[in-house]
Amino acid sequence: MPWRHQIPTEEQPPQAGSPYLDEFARRGYHTRLVSWELSSWANLGVYFRNFTEPAFESRDDWILVPTLARELQEPGPHLVYMHYNGTHFPYDHEAAYTKFTPEVPSDYDYSSWQLRQQAPEIINRYRNCLAELDAWLHALTGAMDLQHTILVITGDHGEEFFEHNRLGH
Repeated sequence: MPWRHQIPTEEQPPQAGSPYLDEFARRGYHTRLVSWELSSWANLGVYFRNFTEPAFESRDDWILVPTLARELQEPGPHLVYMHYNGTHFPYDHEAAYTKFTPEVPSDYDYSSWQLRQQAPEIINRYRNCLAELDAWLHALTGAMDLQHTILVITGDHGEEFFEHNRLGH
């Protein structure tokens, strides 16, 4: 989908990457991006230039779990940055996670003039995405040795569902 990518411009100054990744590398860590196609979004790739291992990016969040498991089986300390995309607009989820109904269809036009009137169906679509995220996190933690791993889970934003008369984050 074209809105998921921002075309890089020629005018941007070159970036050195993250000094934090450089510090982990100096301390002997293997660093890697295992993610939804994040480096193409909003020029974030300029900050991801200096992982020590090649990035693995996919449009399928579920492929990331076995990729992470294989990465963590390699010897030595690791810092792996993962980004789950499923709960981001347009709230795609597998049919198996359709618990909350009714929901807007997967091809719903979010520029519709009926957006406000369909808020409950939009919110249900998002809640179904959260159900899939729960299953994904369960699979992720099941693929890790949590006795020897530090797992940090953060969110990059929240969603506004018309609390202040708009949809988005």
